[in-house]
Amino acid sequence: MDSYALIQVLAAFEQAELFEGLMWDVFAWATADCEEITDDDVPVLQQALRDLQVTKEEYYLPELFVARKRHLRPQKPFYKGMTPATAALFDACCTEAERAEFDRKDREFWLSVAHRARPR
Repeated sequence: MDSYALIQVLAAFEQAELFEGLMWDVFAWATADCEEITDDDVPVLQQALRDLQVTKEEYYLPELFVARKRHLRPQKPFYKGMTPATAALFDACCTEAERAEFDRKDREFWLSVAHRARPR
C-alpha cells in the first residue's frame, strides 16, 4: 500500500472515531475477523464511511467494509441494536440464501472439528 492510500485508510477510521480494529464473531463463530486493506479497497472503505455517516453509526465502519469486501452479511446476533438503515447496508452485501449457505458450511466445519477432537 502506498503512503497516500495508507493516509486515506487512517483518515477514514479517524472520521469514524475508531481507534481499535478487532472484530470478534461477526461473520463466523470462534474467529477474529480480519481483512487486509489494499490500495484497491480504499474507495470501498471511503464509501462505507459515507454511507454510515448518513445513518450516524460510523462505528460499524470495519464490519461494513469487511462485509462489502467479502460479499457476506454478518451473523444475525450482530444486528442487535442496529438501526434499520444500517441493517439495510449490511443486508445489501449478500442475499439471505448466500448467508445461509455460508452458515451451513461453517456448521459442517465445526462439526468435523468436534468429530476429530472426540476421544476414541
